[in-house]
Amino acid sequence: MTRISPLDIDARFADDVPGSAEEDAWLEYEAEREDRRRFQIRREAEKYADFLVSRELGKRIHAKDQAAERGTSWGRIDPRRALEAARNTREPEVGRFTQTGTEPAHGVFYRGCVNEIHGESESGKSWLALYAVAQELGAGHTVAYVDYEDDEGSVYRRLALLGVAEDVLLGDQFWYIRPNGPLTEPEKAVFAASTAGADTVVLDGVTEGMSLEGLSPRDEADVAAWHAKVTKDLAHAGKCVIVIDHTPHGGNRTIGSQHKKACISGVSYLAEPVQPIAPGQRGVLRLRVEKDRPGSIRREAAPGARPQWRGDLVVDFSEGRTRPDAALFPASPRDGEGPAVEIEMKPPMAICTAVLSFVTENPGASSSDIQSAIQAGKAKLLRAVKWLVDQGYLRKEQEGRSVAHRVTGLELTAEAFGGDQASG
Repeated sequence: MTRISPLDIDARFADDVPGSAEEDAWLEYEAEREDRRRFQIRREAEKYADFLVSRELGKRIHAKDQAAERGTSWGRIDPRRALEAARNTREPEVGRFTQTGTEPAHGVFYRGCVNEIHGESESGKSWLALYAVAQELGAGHTVAYVDYEDDEGSVYRRLALLGVAEDVLLGDQFWYIRPNGPLTEPEKAVFAASTAGADTVVLDGVTEGMSLEGLSPRDEADVAAWHAKVTKDLAHAGKCVIVIDHTPHGGNRTIGSQHKKACISGVSYLAEPVQPIAPGQRGVLRLRVEKDRPGSIRREAAPGARPQWRGDLVVDFSEGRTRPDAALFPASPRDGEGPAVEIEMKPPMAICTAVLSFVTENPGASSSDIQSAIQAGKAKLLRAVKWLVDQGYLRKEQEGRSVAHRVTGLELTAEAFGGDQASG
């Protein structure tokens, strides 16, 4: 039978009412076209079903290959590897504190361990994690960020503010994951593939993550089950795992079971907001060491009662900055012999003297003027200006949209630095 085109039918029936033969031809054509459409739909559905089956099979094969690479955890540990680990103290390698004076830039988190940051809601915990993430990305490492609480816009925005280049965020170094359901067997394969190449994995929102699994943060067995399901394999694979959790307002322990702390094999920081991190402000987040199983981080903390002060994250949006100055300053130098000390580290006397001399000659100088005139690291210079203001050597005055600096007349002497003039 010759196929009739709808254009032929339209032309044929343009001027008169169709007869029965033409109606039959039209109905036959419509039926044939409907058969072709249904056949095409079935074909596309079969192709998509084959794709889904192939993808799932690929995920399972990948997961099995990864498990084979890791090997069983129930066999004997290589004694040579164990002795090597015993001879070398584990040191924190992920994230860096700002180098001050002759002190090296110590690390913040341990690889091959589950580390933790906990604090009140909106205290700045995620800023600390993202500060370390930005440093790791800058060093060429790969990071996976599992976000149970926020959204991708907020996380990418903060990383950009912390100086991470757009091409890095668009590339394969940073993997952002925002789960909205439990980690089922098929999802495990996806998660394993997403974190396979990561050096560091951040899990932001432990309580919310447990809720997705139908687990209670107040139940010890549930806490252990969540870590066994989500974090332990990552740490055993040598990755730095950082979990972020809440404490009740006014408290210093995470919400729920004490077993949460027992599951931390690296360092656990209590994050205390000294000044809120927000646009137009100089935010300060204080880090205190609540637990340090390897012991290398507590060794560098300020002596005194626990939790010990380890450092301050400063995120400075003041003076109209659209991109903040951010730095993670270590706590005061170890003293060992004296009582607990928790003092703000004094900037180098040479920088303070240079600032005072410049402002004396240029009353009303802004922060930008000071930075342009004095050759010093930006973070050190800003800290010196703040210290001079706090100690009464400088005063700040709002003039229009800028802040002017003027000397007060108080004389700066070496005694003000207590003999420690190298602690920058």
